[in-house]
Amino acid sequence: MISSKSFVTATIVAAVVVDSATAQTTCADTCFGRQTGLGSVAGVDDVYCHNGYALIQVAGPPDTTADLPGECAMSDYTVKTGLTNSSCGVLAGASVVAIATHSTDVLLEDLGRGSVESTNSLAVQALRGGTSWHNGAEFRQVTTGVPADPWCFEGPSSLDGICNNGRLPVADGWPHMYHSCTAPPGSTCVHWLGRELGVMHSRFAGRPTEGSRTWLKMIEVAGCGPATPAPTAATPAPTVATPVPTTPAPATTAQPSAPTCRGLSSGEYTIAGIPNVYCDGNCNALIQNAPPGTVPAGYGERASVDLSTAGYLSIDSVRTLAQSATAVILRDRGEAVSNSPLAVLALRTDGNWHNGATFDTTVAEQPDWCFDINRAQTGCETDAGILASEWPNMYHSCGSPNCTHWLAEDIGLVHRRTGFSDDTAGSSTWLSYCDSQTPAPTVVTPAPTAATPAPTLATPAPTAATPAPTVATPVPTAATPVPTMGTPVPTEATPAPTAATPIPTQRSAQTCEGLDEGLYTIAGVPSVYCDGNCNALIQFAVAGTPVSSYAERNVVTPSAAAGYLSID
Repeated sequence: MISSKSFVTATIVAAVVVDSATAQTTCADTCFGRQTGLGSVAGVDDVYCHNGYALIQVAGPPDTTADLPGECAMSDYTVKTGLTNSSCGVLAGASVVAIATHSTDVLLEDLGRGSVESTNSLAVQALRGGTSWHNGAEFRQVTTGVPADPWCFEGPSSLDGICNNGRLPVADGWPHMYHSCTAPPGSTCVHWLGRELGVMHSRFAGRPTEGSRTWLKMIEVAGCGPATPAPTAATPAPTVATPVPTTPAPATTAQPSAPTCRGLSSGEYTIAGIPNVYCDGNCNALIQNAPPGTVPAGYGERASVDLSTAGYLSIDSVRTLAQSATAVILRDRGEAVSNSPLAVLALRTDGNWHNGATFDTTVAEQPDWCFDINRAQTGCETDAGILASEWPNMYHSCGSPNCTHWLAEDIGLVHRRTGFSDDTAGSSTWLSYCDSQTPAPTVVTPAPTAATPAPTLATPAPTAATPAPTVATPVPTAATPVPTMGTPVPTEATPAPTAATPIPTQRSAQTCEGLDEGLYTIAGVPSVYCDGNCNALIQFAVAGTPVSSYAERNVVTPSAAAGYLSID
């Protein structure tokens, strides 16, 4: 654990490190003397400086609160550039190393709960060297909050120390810096860890109630300007907290809209309400792309992706786009096309492709695609070693480096057909809306039973007074009333929808009684899984489910990621 005592050896090291760094630090390398705002620091662009400190992590509260960082969803808590007080994310590890090289101390804030600052050089040294604060780093209380008792750091004080469970702490380097794993049961101590471990940097386990921040106090260099007091939890958001977006607003001409990419030429469209979705002209929507040369640094979540962009859409956008998709296509020196409905289902329900999804594969060059887990490999014996959890981390061939690692930069990778850092080839992920692909799984749109009225969007046989259904929002052409999006014109027989027809709105009921197995809107709550025996599923976990991937979900099914529904 971290104590309040200082050690002579640590003090000596601190003096050596600071003196050495000071001799090499210029005004361009430090926030000291700068006005509050974004700028280039130590070769890193868009670093936020405030009172001589550099901001390297920001987590906001679950709901927007005045004078505090804005709403911060766990899915958006990723590596970012240009952090400000109102951001949600962390700086990349390489950026933190560069800034820490010209810093002397670390300041941690859990807004409303107080703040602490390092008292020896080991906290900064850990950030420079890629290790954790289990290296003997020490902190002192700067401000108090609620509760007023001191912060507690209950974990090993050496990098090879053991937790109560007999394992090493999960903190292994930025952004995972401290794990209070030796705390007594029921205590609430520091968990300065990232989203990959199911938490946000916090004084306690879980996530902060109002927000948290990590600052680096930078070296004071003569001639750069006077220093000002360290930021505290009471520091208001700066007037330049929201930088001018680098992407201009869309042109005045409205972007064409459609429910799917079916029937559209190549270009960007608003699909199912998601703007700037790239359709390839062959029924497919692009949700991830890594051009040749892409490396983890700079690869991350994007508001939109096209064939020249490195990144992927958010989990919320992918979930929406997957609702009407019929297949998933992976491309990397060949192609893998899902041949079961489980691949699309995982994207609809925040799951992953370890749910039994399978793919038909072709290759342009060896090796062939493979989706294999080597249980004999250390760390892969159980599912606890699987790094795939939800989009964008979809498949992990644990222990099989020659096989598929469809994982993102928060795991230290780019989506690849193998686990090697091959940046000479590109990769992409597509959602297909073509009727020639595997149809959507029936679990999402179960057939009506005698006990449940048919859904209102089931397109009943038209009469003279009933117009054609508008649920698919087809764009009619001038020459013919037939919709261009592929929805067949209803006939007297009203054929059942095909895979090309967008999935209708979920059926609603007050309870699961009398319903077949599938997803329904129950008592106003969407996507509730009924098992066909009058029961609704609200929590699911399999043997070996790791705590890091066990979390609140929008949807819980037996084939998706482990988790539970919200208290609401």
